[in-house]
Amino acid sequence: MRSKSPNGSKSPKRYLLKKWKLDATRDVTLVETANSAIVAVVRNKGAQIGVSTEPFVKQGVRNGIWSEPFCNIPKEMGPYAYSTFNVRLDAIQKTPELVRGFVRGMMKSLKFVDANHDEAAEIATTQFPTKALADLKATLDRSFADELWSKDGTIGRASWDTAKAVVMGAGLLKIDVKYDEIIDMSFVDKLKTKL
Repeated sequence: MRSKSPNGSKSPKRYLLKKWKLDATRDVTLVETANSAIVAVVRNKGAQIGVSTEPFVKQGVRNGIWSEPFCNIPKEMGPYAYSTFNVRLDAIQKTPELVRGFVRGMMKSLKFVDANHDEAAEIATTQFPTKALADLKATLDRSFADELWSKDGTIGRASWDTAKAVVMGAGLLKIDVKYDEIIDMSFVDKLKTKL
């Protein structure tokens, strides 16, 4: 099997290969490329399988290059913190009101997007004015279907367990870091009742 995939998906892909008892050097040939190039690479027979995200998945389907995905990474991996924001500990300690305000804004936006899919696509067009509306909707539709985002800002323990297994499996994390050592839900927990 020859697979093309973006550099950002290297860790999850290697994690799943290991889970499926496939050796990343012996059983497959992995060639990393830009996510935007995967459609062209598979179309031109440079790879048998493409690991990609939207809108490229839907572009490949629309152009008859491949069918709908045969593997859904979010469903295969289980809970995973796909989208997070990271704040330095000293920022939390020195500017807690600023961090609280940012967390509040993120929580409000997550709730809005979850409740207003069509409006989310309209807002996305202002951020990505050169992207076709069909591509934006495909990206959002798959993200909603795969439940890529927390609906309220919560990152559960199971999400960290999966993320930790991925980065440890890829050799990017060498020590066992506990959930409470890296994830602070105190701002989210305090704001949940107020939003």
